[in-house]
Amino acid sequence: MHTSIPVFIVEEHNEAFMVWVEALQQGTILPGSRLLHFDDHADLKVPVLTESVHDIISKDTTYLADFTNRVLKIDTFIIPAIYIGIISEMCWIRHGMTKELDLMMYVRSYNNGGKKLLSDQIDKLKEMSADHRPYRYVKADATSFLQMDHGTDIPVLLDIDLDYFSCCEVPSESNEVLIEITKNEYESFKNDRYHYLNFITAQVNAIEYNGGFFYVLNSFPEQYPSKREVSEPEIRNRIQYFTECLQKAAIRPQLVTICRSRISGFTPVHQWEFIERELLAALGAVYHLDVHHIETTYEKLAL
Repeated sequence: MHTSIPVFIVEEHNEAFMVWVEALQQGTILPGSRLLHFDDHADLKVPVLTESVHDIISKDTTYLADFTNRVLKIDTFIIPAIYIGIISEMCWIRHGMTKELDLMMYVRSYNNGGKKLLSDQIDKLKEMSADHRPYRYVKADATSFLQMDHGTDIPVLLDIDLDYFSCCEVPSESNEVLIEITKNEYESFKNDRYHYLNFITAQVNAIEYNGGFFYVLNSFPEQYPSKREVSEPEIRNRIQYFTECLQKAAIRPQLVTICRSRISGFTPVHQWEFIERELLAALGAVYHLDVHHIETTYEKLAL
């Protein structure tokens, strides 16, 4: 009889980093794992961290929670996990992937400081140093994933974003943010056509209202449907094919992380509950699951 597989449901994807580190600390997962990342996004942005990732494996839960939520972003959590040795292969599976890749890459940090991380193809290197962490990077769709060699020599981490099954492409267009500012900042923005905010955010305006001054971020007069959002019957079809792929490839993960992406808005707000419910039911038909929700990731993980 197979033992249960721990499943951690997180709100946003950077929180998977904390789950992996604690699982590694407790021996639930092995270092050098293959990450199967089913997601509409690669989440492979190479970060410049405000704190070193060195020695993160030895940190306690309180520190990990703070580091995960203050230092990491929803698209910068995988590269640090590769750098500290949790992941040796990264396989990104996405619906409609048109440009498939299979490359040997590396991650290192600037001056071995563990803060500014750098990544590129290994064949561009003249030599490897002790600070270079090699990893395999694969991009594929689900059908190509089935055709890959899924040998049992490398332990697997299964990582699923609900937006893999239906995605809101640009959630910022429906997430208006109001920030109060000074009159001087308001006038600076209005009088400077090259104000720095015009280059770092998608849509920004400055308004005067009821005696105060405000930045309005992501204020769009019209909303447009996402081309990557699909219907509930199609979501069911995708979930069924997803679990069939896992079975046909004989994937038995050490641990599963499921990201809701509902607060960031990449999973359509009216669909996340349906997707999560259907996905857990489908996974439960394949594996014996031990499900933990977001609250448990901020306590010592009882694995």
